[in-house]
Amino acid sequence: AFMIQEEYVDQVSGLSDKKFQKPNEFSPPFRFGTVPNGSTERNIRNNYRDMHAYMTSFHQKNVDEALYSLKTGKLDAFIYDAAVLNYMAGRDEGC
Repeated sequence: AFMIQEEYVDQVSGLSDKKFQKPNEFSPPFRFGTVPNGSTERNIRNNYRDMHAYMTSFHQKNVDEALYSLKTGKLDAFIYDAAVLNYMAGRDEGC
């Protein structure tokens, strides 16, 4: 006997993805955030004003808080520097 387990993972194609641009069109709404006052937030604020306005209620204090929020289902996605995210993912067995 074999058991095949399929895990559903939300994937996004980039910042223009509908999940980021129209998060309330999903049920439940797609929740995402970043750490405020950094280059990631500044880029989103300057280029995606509606997206930035929505995500401010999901700001995270730091990357560790974001990972906890992702694991506990409080966030669906965390937007941050790719090098930092890759490093953190490599350190986390469950990521």
